[in-house]
Amino acid sequence: MAHLPDIRSIAETIQKNRDSFITYNIAHLREVIRYLSTEKFELFHTLPFLLHVNSPKFPGYVADPDCKYGIHGFLDSGFWKLALRHFKFSEKELFPCLAKKFHIQGLYLMGSSGTLAQGDHSDLDYWVIVDEEMNHDPFMDTLKQKLTLLKEWAEKAYTQQISFFILTNKQVKNNSFRQVDEESSGNIQQTILKEEFYRTFLMIAGLIPYWSVLPADLDEKQYHSWIHEIETHSSKLPDHNYTDLGYPAVIDKRECPGALLWQIFKARHDPVKSYIKASLIDYYFFSSRRDPLPCDEIKKKFSDKKLDSYMVDPYSTIFNKTLLFYQDRNETSRLDMLRKCLFLRIHGYPIVKTIDQDSPKKELLQIYLKQWSWDDDTIEHFRNYPDWPEADKLDFEIRIISRISALYKKIQLAETETRKPDNPELRSIQNRISAIFTTRPDKIPRCSAYIKAKAESGKLRLIFRCAKAKDSIWNVYEQQKLFTGSGLSQLTGWLNVNRLALDYPSRSIIMDMGDHYLRDHQALAFLHKALHFLNEPIFKQDFTAEYPAWNKILVAVEANPSGGNNRYERFDILIKNTWGEIFHHNLVVKDIENNMLKCYKLSNLLNILTKDRPSHDLQYLIVELGAEDETYAHNTTLEFIRQGRPKVSEQKTNIMETDNPDGSIGNEPGNPFLDLL
Repeated sequence: MAHLPDIRSIAETIQKNRDSFITYNIAHLREVIRYLSTEKFELFHTLPFLLHVNSPKFPGYVADPDCKYGIHGFLDSGFWKLALRHFKFSEKELFPCLAKKFHIQGLYLMGSSGTLAQGDHSDLDYWVIVDEEMNHDPFMDTLKQKLTLLKEWAEKAYTQQISFFILTNKQVKNNSFRQVDEESSGNIQQTILKEEFYRTFLMIAGLIPYWSVLPADLDEKQYHSWIHEIETHSSKLPDHNYTDLGYPAVIDKRECPGALLWQIFKARHDPVKSYIKASLIDYYFFSSRRDPLPCDEIKKKFSDKKLDSYMVDPYSTIFNKTLLFYQDRNETSRLDMLRKCLFLRIHGYPIVKTIDQDSPKKELLQIYLKQWSWDDDTIEHFRNYPDWPEADKLDFEIRIISRISALYKKIQLAETETRKPDNPELRSIQNRISAIFTTRPDKIPRCSAYIKAKAESGKLRLIFRCAKAKDSIWNVYEQQKLFTGSGLSQLTGWLNVNRLALDYPSRSIIMDMGDHYLRDHQALAFLHKALHFLNEPIFKQDFTAEYPAWNKILVAVEANPSGGNNRYERFDILIKNTWGEIFHHNLVVKDIENNMLKCYKLSNLLNILTKDRPSHDLQYLIVELGAEDETYAHNTTLEFIRQGRPKVSEQKTNIMETDNPDGSIGNEPGNPFLDLL
């Protein structure tokens, strides 16, 4: 457009495009509802209402008169009318629950929700756009508190993972996102994240982004000229329910390495989805075409007014774009992996289930399978993914993550610009990746994304079975064997590392002690105590540090009840560091003279194992399994530790480099605390 239209033409264009956007948004909403269960649909339509009111009658109540809440224009929303019917209240009855000023400008759902990539396991990721003044409001924490309460309520009542990202419109406009944490990539992918937001966002309530209603062919300069004209003559617009969240600029290729690192980290939950996104990042970096951004391609389809069609789906756009990219470059191995990931993603990976016949997913998949010429055996193999052995699932995940890592290395080698100085956000992500995926001797391994997804959906039921009481061999089953450990502590560590005991102590864990001297209820009691100890936070994790420090030591004392003063037979040890890694060791003490000497031996080993990076906040829990008095081993061992570290070899010992499951470490101290012994 060479010339800027007059304000009347601009207003007409906005009204026309608004109608198209609303129709598209309705189609998007229909797809969200299609893939939600009845219970989760109830959560979906209730959640916006709970952000708009604050009352002890409803979840998310914050007992602070200065609590910040309320969504702009929500009373005109279908969500408001639906909530009134659901809770059986009149508007008059709810008037005292409403805020005097609505602090939330817009509520948007972004990501895979309402797309071909949505599955039973999909999170609900909300962007909560607030007034700019909220950044300096001392009561901003009340809104954060309300969101935290709603997040916890959704997980407990509906087993649904929800994330809320609070941003001001200025922050979104300037691509200034939050710091790196479990759910946010911080500012390492600014233009990439802005594009994904515009491509996938679903309008829930509040102000409509101007980008959605301005012409699709505007460049950045023209976009800002239109916004300036609108703001200058705002009184001539029929309504003012819009906000400027910025222009989606061309992808900054310098973000691509960090964005790939983020996808490696996210692969802990969904490697298939991460590989698809990594392929798009690969396209962004290497494509020489001047194609429009995917979000702009989707925007041009707003006026198509198609319902129940894969053709206007945000994810089908990137599916086709990345498939064509690898095909044109003749990258057959990457193309083959992408096809496998798309097949599983469309089937709802990680859970994977049959696709409804009338679903747009079915239509698109039939087109793909015809193009790919897959044989029946290959199709059946991937449809039966839930029946794969756990080892095969993990092997497939490792291959996916290795492919993403290879993309990262390829882009690093191709970078021509001067390397940026050390970036704390990148270092944080690299350390998080190391904590999850790096294998080290004695480190508790991770489970498959499938098992994690079943746990988070409340559908995981684990059976702990002591297979051989004499040698304390433990197996964990969930239809098939998942994990084998050499002690109850090791199984506890596996649960903790993989965050599987989400709804403990409900029906999710069953103990089968066999001929072990411990009873079922005693083993469950230990699990409860141990998990509480391992999960209780000491301080905020610092992933920008060069190395983690040790901060938790858990010891299960396995004792023969008939052994008298010499009953301790083995110490089953877990050591956890500040990055969440857990290492397992055994110390067999059957042949040592008495329990006091055995505790001394344990203290010596613990001092050696933690010598490299001790923490000032190192905490201990030493439990004698099944004993009425669980304090002797704990108190005696800690007394030895308090007396001072034993004199050991000057050679530095690192638990990450120690492969010694029986704990038989030499170099006994010169002075074995004779005064205590």
